[in-house]
Amino acid sequence: MPKVIDDVLGGRLRSRGGKVSLSGSRSAAVARRSPLKTVVKGRYRTLSSKGPNPARGRASGVMRNIDYMTTRPDSSRQRISRDMILPDRTINLQSDPESRKAIEDELTNAKEKYIYHLILSSGDKTMSPRDVELWAKAVLQAQGLDKYYMVIHAGEQGHTSHPHAHVIVRTDARLGKEDFFNMRRAGDVEQRFDRRLFRLLEEDWKQRSTEKPASSGVGLREVDADEEERGKRRGIDIQLD
Repeated sequence: MPKVIDDVLGGRLRSRGGKVSLSGSRSAAVARRSPLKTVVKGRYRTLSSKGPNPARGRASGVMRNIDYMTTRPDSSRQRISRDMILPDRTINLQSDPESRKAIEDELTNAKEKYIYHLILSSGDKTMSPRDVELWAKAVLQAQGLDKYYMVIHAGEQGHTSHPHAHVIVRTDARLGKEDFFNMRRAGDVEQRFDRRLFRLLEEDWKQRSTEKPASSGVGLREVDADEEERGKRRGIDIQLD
């Protein structure tokens, strides 16, 4: 079965892979009007009815994606081994073949209808691998996506100037245009909150180091507003390279 790619409006394009072009389309016009900086790309696989073991076939296809994510050459074109981050642990598939087999079996036995390959980027080129990990986890959590396999491409493990996370997500629901928009929005809210919190902590440290009185708390109310906004987040947006 051909892979199905979603654009930012949730439209379906049948393809063997590649980018979803937004130029000259309604999607492009929407993207130009959008103030959001977070980028979310992706495509999904469904369970084909063909073949002697469709579930094993789908799992094998996803594992090829995972192998690419974990071993893609870095910016110096050196092939490296990246860790895979799961909700409850971190593993290295190249050095731990038993874990790799366990992941493939898990994907084979997965009951979810859709398996998405997402790429999440905040647009902040200064983010470290740990920054990207925490940010991406927060975005996924906001959408209620708790079955994922994540690989970070950032810092010395990156291959572009844009830190990002590759994520394989299992879900029963097909992600629509509202989900995609909400995920981008959640990513921006997360970034604003982190920047404001860092600024307030920095200001507090300066005040303490000079023995000045504590601030009135106005800035903290600003962070509280973003924290409230973080609690309302729900969704996603898609393309693919």
